[in-house]
Amino acid sequence: MDRKKHVIGLALGLVLGVGSVSEAGGVDAKNITIAREAARAIFDGQYDEAVKHFDKTMASALGPDKLRETMEGLVAQAGKMVSLGEPTGERSGAHDVVLIPARFEKGAMRFRIVLTAKHQITGLFIQPDVQAVAYEKAPYDEPSSYQETDVEFGLPGWRLKGRLTVPISRSLHPVVILVHGSGPHDADETIGPNKPLRDLAGGLASRGVAVLRYEKRTFAHGAKIKSLENFGIKEEVIEDAVEAARFVRKQGGNIDPNRVFVLGHSLGASVAPLIAEADRKLSGIIMAAGTGRDMYDVVLEQLDYIASLKGAQKEAHRKVARETRAAVQRIRGGKAKKGEAVLGVPAAYWNDVNEAIARSVKLLSTMTPRVLVIGGGRDYQVTKADFEIYSAALKGRPNATLKWYENLNHLFMAGKKKATPAEYEKAGHVDKRVVELIAEWVQSPGGG
Repeated sequence: MDRKKHVIGLALGLVLGVGSVSEAGGVDAKNITIAREAARAIFDGQYDEAVKHFDKTMASALGPDKLRETMEGLVAQAGKMVSLGEPTGERSGAHDVVLIPARFEKGAMRFRIVLTAKHQITGLFIQPDVQAVAYEKAPYDEPSSYQETDVEFGLPGWRLKGRLTVPISRSLHPVVILVHGSGPHDADETIGPNKPLRDLAGGLASRGVAVLRYEKRTFAHGAKIKSLENFGIKEEVIEDAVEAARFVRKQGGNIDPNRVFVLGHSLGASVAPLIAEADRKLSGIIMAAGTGRDMYDVVLEQLDYIASLKGAQKEAHRKVARETRAAVQRIRGGKAKKGEAVLGVPAAYWNDVNEAIARSVKLLSTMTPRVLVIGGGRDYQVTKADFEIYSAALKGRPNATLKWYENLNHLFMAGKKKATPAEYEKAGHVDKRVVELIAEWVQSPGGG
């Protein structure tokens, strides 16, 4: 549900996986050659050639047709791949990891290819090249007013790195935990040159609110997730958000353990009520650009809009929309093919997300924590229909606040017309009004 990486990024995150690695030497030269050849084959559209060095697990999960489908989806969002850079790599346990920069028409990406000592590909990842993205802090971010600390927390086997941003003051401060949208995200939710969670962390901490942001599990543990048979919304989002709340409550200092909030963006917003239900101690949730609708409908609406836009990739966009609609119809009609997927993601995952969203909407009318809902009129990924679903569910609740900004997009950045995927490649910042609204709401004594 997020920008050019939104539903397509979700597919890449779960089918191909995403992770990060530092550059180093000691990589088998033959593995570098194999990785380069695989990336080149994908660049040339020769998918049978691209998979010839896959191990059994990879070959089963990502055959030529599945790889083609996923790449067509990516190209529909990121534009054509126009160039490949020189590979670098490192040893990671018993594996070689090779990184190959890839320039797409709408931004910088990179291949991350994991190989065994037997020269087989056991992991193929495509992710935004965050190191190639320049970021300038928002005008409302005042670093002299807070301190940032690198932290680590999480369940055994799923540890996550993050950043804790705390105002410089002796008084106790509320803390907001930032929860990402769909797809694999770093702690800043980097999207092209934009870092909306970084904007929020700096802006809120400058206004007296502590913030924890962290790498999403699908970003930090993409290779491990690829090998799992069952992976749903609980594992992707909820468990780690609950662990984050437990972590901040133990920090002491000037963090108030009795004023802990969760701010979910996009998918994170859509399931924020489930996080509150699982945690049982949250003071409130902030639902920023969430959906209360069936995700199949949301995805089809997004793809139809993208297909309506002018541009060189219009036919590719139309093809993705047609094929996705056909897959959804088969699933809904009980005629799904074996291993049926939507945008490369198994139907079982989408069904799990839909159940979670439906439960979240029901919880809104009965849950105790305060609720703040924020939406933007230029957002093409979630719309006024989603905002109205939340409004109806929260009707009559004195401790619920809903705020609609007509000129903001899915990242809460200002503009004049309905947003497009290309807009996410232009640098911007979360609107100051949103930052100030959240800071004031979190620090208010209660009620709406």
